Amino acid sequence: LRVVVIIQYSMARTASVTGIKLYTSSVWDRILGDLSQKSKKKVTRKMILSEAQTRWFCLPDSTREIWDSRAKM
Repeated sequence: LRVVVIIQYSMARTASVTGIKLYTSSVWDRILGDLSQKSKKKVTRKMILSEAQTRWFCLPDSTREIWDSRAKM
């Protein structure tokens, strides 16, 4: 009984998929390449996520709605 409760608890804590997460995973390599060319320093995860967020908010609303609808599937 205790094992089942632990499994259910851990399953309940999974993060939901959102449009920005799907978008970020699709452009991750492209952003990594762009930042690598611009910067002499090592590109960190934080730098990539920050750039992905900037690009996300620059997208037109219609494009963001497409990504959000994909996340709800």
